[in-house]
Amino acid sequence: MNDFQGINAGQEYKIMKIRISSIPPEGLKISDTLSLEALNRRMMEGRDNDILFTLEPRVDLEITRNVDGAESCGSVTSTYIQPCALCAEPVEQQLTVRADYIFKHRPDFIQDNDEYSDDIGLIYYNGDHIDLEEILQESIILALRFYLKPPRKDDGSCKICGKTPGFEESVKSRVTLGNLLQNTKQKT
Repeated sequence: MNDFQGINAGQEYKIMKIRISSIPPEGLKISDTLSLEALNRRMMEGRDNDILFTLEPRVDLEITRNVDGAESCGSVTSTYIQPCALCAEPVEQQLTVRADYIFKHRPDFIQDNDEYSDDIGLIYYNGDHIDLEEILQESIILALRFYLKPPRKDDGSCKICGKTPGFEESVKSRVTLGNLLQNTKQKT
């Protein structure tokens, strides 16, 4: 088995597996992509998902060994489309996610134990190999927002698509608690 496998052996997904004991002292650099099809298939497992990745996620990592296992430093970048929460039109967005992790070996005699559960930035592994595919997919998915609420200009229009939502009037005519209280005072 290689130190790093980026294999697409006739399958529609890639294997991103590293062997901890084979990481050289200067570290291991990974510049590869994740499978677009596998990521979109995983996205479709969720309910009411309208997000579709359009570009294979680009992985740029440096992995170094340490006393307890290894650590990574790098990022994953991709492009996706998602409906705008204001106009419901698909909007293309770029996503960059940090992929900084500490990998610790889980003792062989431990199966499931809360003390050895993954945490933010901390990943436990068994044996001598770490499969990065699922870890990186999960990081990408968790970085997404369920609804794309784009930034707006001062006039209320969307900075991305330029449209002004039809259900919203100018800022002055909005019903606010202050307006309601002022109207109540005027009536009495």
